[in-house]
Amino acid sequence: MKKKNKLIIIFIACLFVAIYSIQKIVQNKRLQNEGVELYESIRAIAIEEQGYINHALLSEINSDYVAWLNITDSSISYPVVQTTNNNFYLTHGFDKNYLIAGSIFIDCYAAGNFSNRNTVIYGHQMPDETMFSELRYFMNDEFCETHQEVILYTENEVLTYAIFSVYRIDAVEDYFISVIEQQNITDEWIEDKILNSRYEFSINVDITSAQVITLITCTENGNETDRYVVHAVLF
Repeated sequence: MKKKNKLIIIFIACLFVAIYSIQKIVQNKRLQNEGVELYESIRAIAIEEQGYINHALLSEINSDYVAWLNITDSSISYPVVQTTNNNFYLTHGFDKNYLIAGSIFIDCYAAGNFSNRNTVIYGHQMPDETMFSELRYFMNDEFCETHQEVILYTENEVLTYAIFSVYRIDAVEDYFISVIEQQNITDEWIEDKILNSRYEFSINVDITSAQVITLITCTENGNETDRYVVHAVLF
């Protein structure tokens, strides 16, 4: 009898765990869908005929709006925001409501006008291929061959960047030693990124005058410190 009761208790416990797990999966899927719907709706109202970006409307929706980012021939096409910390937009969408997908955002220590020698831009990697998920495809040579531009549409100008370096790193050990230092990079830093790129891009970078943007996302294997990094230079 005791053995039977013990088995019943174990079965009930397993059942509760299974139900909880299913609920979490459904909840996460729902939250992911909310992100897809949010950014699809923003694209629908913000991108007008011939690709014109309605910056005034985007700024009205969110005063933290800075620019629209697009990687040519990819699904990465999002508004970019910046606030006073790097935590808020990890878990909040462009409408500032809670969103598991977060937003694409500029590091809080950077100048919002991309005037730093290096402007760092973050975004999540999501299971549904949204946000910065496609950055992982830069670990594939064929993707690098066909995706070599990043375009930033600001209210006053269109900034076109050529990708010159892509790699995967341990963020704790190799990159985030000093965020402020990353905004004021040296010529040697740029040379190092060119040499350590996993793919050799054809662009010739003028190291002494280069203005760089750095796109960063987490990896898909759940490692909390690994990151995919893409560097592009203004031309």
